[in-house]
Amino acid sequence: TSANPCDDFYTFACGGFSKKKQVIPAFSSKWSAQMELTMSVARKMSAVLEHDDGQAGRFYQSCSNFALVDSLGNKPM
Repeated sequence: TSANPCDDFYTFACGGFSKKKQVIPAFSSKWSAQMELTMSVARKMSAVLEHDDGQAGRFYQSCSNFALVDSLGNKPM
């Protein structure tokens, strides 16, 4: 942003975010730069873990296999 931080610090710090056309997700009544960052990191982590053959990937994949989770009900995986 081209705002001078001494004149308008809010615009200097947040101007780029507030100029973007924001769409508030259906699951939320508000949206912020922090929430956008959190969701972006979560999407990236999910993409990595979906293809990870290590322990973390296997754990993530077992918990996100909703068909298996639903079919087992209360039984252990």
